[in-house]
Amino acid sequence: MKIKQYGFTLIELMIVVAIIGILAAVAIPAYSDYIKKSKVSEANTLFSGFKTEFNNFYADAGHYPETLSSLPGIVTSGAYVG
Repeated sequence: MKIKQYGFTLIELMIVVAIIGILAAVAIPAYSDYIKKSKVSEANTLFSGFKTEFNNFYADAGHYPETLSSLPGIVTSGAYVG
């Protein structure tokens, strides 16, 4: 007489848990690196706008500004940059 199996065996469930653990061990550090790169990218984007305004001020006035308040339209803070 053959008994019909219902559900998964313990070995099958342990294999699935091991696979998920391996994927998480790879994905979490990659995600952390991605977040760090996005923060640096925001800083570079804000700084590129600053460079443009800085050079425009020098071209118009013939000298560099003494304070950042003399540069109109400059954004100095973002979600990660203060």
